[in-house]
Amino acid sequence: MNKYQNRELQKIIVSLLGSSLLGVKAFLIITGVAVFFAWLPDGMSTLLDKIFGGEIFTWSAKDGTMLVQILGSIAIFLLVKQIIPKNVANVEISINNEPKKAKALVLFLSPNKEKEEDLIRLKTLEDMKPFKYFMPFRAIDYHKETLAKIIISCSDQSFNDKDKFLKCVQNIFGNKIAKITEIKSAGDFEKAKNVYDFLENTYEELKKEGFKEDDIVFDVTGGQKVIAIAGAMFAIPNDRHLQYVSTNDYSVKHYDLTYIKNEEWDMKVVTFLGTIKKAEDHDIPIYRYDNKLKELYSLKRERYVNMLPLLIDNFEAKNIVPIFTKTAKDIQSKVLKDELGNSYDEIFNNENLIEGEKNFYDILRIINNATSGDKEYIIDLTHGFRHIPILATISLISQSLNNTDKIKHIFFAKEMKPREEYEIIDLKEYLELANISYILESFNRNYTVALASKFKNKNFHDLANQLSTISNHILSNSLKALSNDTDKILNNIELILKNEQIETFKSSLNDIQQHIKELQDIGKQKDSMKFYRMSRLLSSKGYLLNSITLLFEAIGYYCAESFECFGNNVKMHIDAFRKSKNFNAYDLTHESRTFVKWMELRDEKYLKKSGVAYYDIKNKLESIRTLGNFRDFIKEAEKLRNNLAHGNASEKIEDSKKELTKMLDKYNSFCIVQNILGNKKWKLFLF
Repeated sequence: MNKYQNRELQKIIVSLLGSSLLGVKAFLIITGVAVFFAWLPDGMSTLLDKIFGGEIFTWSAKDGTMLVQILGSIAIFLLVKQIIPKNVANVEISINNEPKKAKALVLFLSPNKEKEEDLIRLKTLEDMKPFKYFMPFRAIDYHKETLAKIIISCSDQSFNDKDKFLKCVQNIFGNKIAKITEIKSAGDFEKAKNVYDFLENTYEELKKEGFKEDDIVFDVTGGQKVIAIAGAMFAIPNDRHLQYVSTNDYSVKHYDLTYIKNEEWDMKVVTFLGTIKKAEDHDIPIYRYDNKLKELYSLKRERYVNMLPLLIDNFEAKNIVPIFTKTAKDIQSKVLKDELGNSYDEIFNNENLIEGEKNFYDILRIINNATSGDKEYIIDLTHGFRHIPILATISLISQSLNNTDKIKHIFFAKEMKPREEYEIIDLKEYLELANISYILESFNRNYTVALASKFKNKNFHDLANQLSTISNHILSNSLKALSNDTDKILNNIELILKNEQIETFKSSLNDIQQHIKELQDIGKQKDSMKFYRMSRLLSSKGYLLNSITLLFEAIGYYCAESFECFGNNVKMHIDAFRKSKNFNAYDLTHESRTFVKWMELRDEKYLKKSGVAYYDIKNKLESIRTLGNFRDFIKEAEKLRNNLAHGNASEKIEDSKKELTKMLDKYNSFCIVQNILGNKKWKLFLF
């Protein structure tokens, strides 16, 4: 089959299927549509025969085929409807008359028959205007302040002019530009593939040298039409910067693709109206998205009087929710009429009218109402009197404590050049900074994480979840908090500390970092010391019941650990109990503490009155003369624990705090300083 026949076959496929590209989705759609049109008529025909034949209430097994055809057709219809893409973007070419300055510039050099002696005597760009090199020099001149590299691509013919061109560069721009200019051969400019491959290779080389995509510009002014076509094919679909110097006014233009989605925008955009109107003494200002927002949105045009016409033009009037004073509304209605040809009276809802500019509570109510609901929204804080954006920020912070996901963006048009140029940035990151700061302060004060916000910043998100987990462990008296994920938290904090924007809560981060390290240290100690130190920490945070519960457990662990030093018989007996299937830490600590308190066994969970270990422990305890005071301490601690556990019925809270402090001090004295049970393993640890 020859190429012509192949082409004809492709035409047949396109006429039948509408496309020559047959992927999995396309195959499913075609198959589904074919089955739908085959099954539905047959199934409906059989059903109608039953209805008109009076057999609608008589069903048999063979009628199953009819039901499969009808229900299957409905299922196929729903499936195909789901598969078909719904949000297909239209594409427009946008022209930017003031492109961003480049760091790397790629130029194409046409052959030039002009005499070298005529060119090298020229000293300024204006002198060069009548000559062929003016256009590439104009391109260089536009970017010269930021350029770090220039690549001049020559054809087989223009390569002979390279020395002449470089001398002219030296004369017009000086040594700095001449030194960063590199000459390369692109071969035959008439072959589009040559040009395309050259651009691709040059682009990859520049990327390897450290230039970012946004730093590189390809100028297609020089050379033949093939260069412009190949350059457009290379740059525009891949979102690379394509430049052309106009032959009319010699302005530098940047061509780009703008993708405009046809989807229904289902997100409200709340904005505050100011009193900015079209100025008489200067041009309408230029608005641009910053690099992050540019990846998500594109403006239909670049010049707007203020943010209101920009938002209406790009996000549809029906989605705009203005908050306004009467004066602002009157001014902006005229702005909209002049700029967009419509005053859009329908978007001005009286519920959002600010009647008293100093009635802060009323303004806050309006903001809360405008941003209420479960759907995502964008809010623009660019305009309005200064106190209004401040109140809006307060509202946003309070809302984001529950659900930061609702707030899609916080737009703010940052002034780059007074009254001339504005860059639209997203302040949501700063809202996240406020939220994470709140979490850190809350955790530092009382181990609580009052919200489970979802953060865009992964480090913030991970840290909030990790602190929430450790908070749950601590407040439920689970000492897993001392071993689980502490390394991950510390690593996360180190990453966040590298962020320059966290200066406002750096001290909170440092406090948590030190505290997590302290928890790590506690986690490495013996159980009795571990429980005691955690009891101290929880007492300092005001958690009295948690504190006395852990202290009471610390006493039990101290007694059990001390028993293990009462001779080999006792140690072997306790080791055997630990390894047995009946082992329970509560039984070990409870029975050990109870034995000391009453000088007798009560439950016999791991000790038996007839055993050697029992008598060794009893004899040792009876030999300690000052044990009575320690036994009284155990009874006092148990009484305080029971009192707090049952609602603190008999004591004032302040009295309980004082009593708990006494208990902690007594534990330190008996178990750490005196080591009253004579545990030789103890290392002195004073508070």
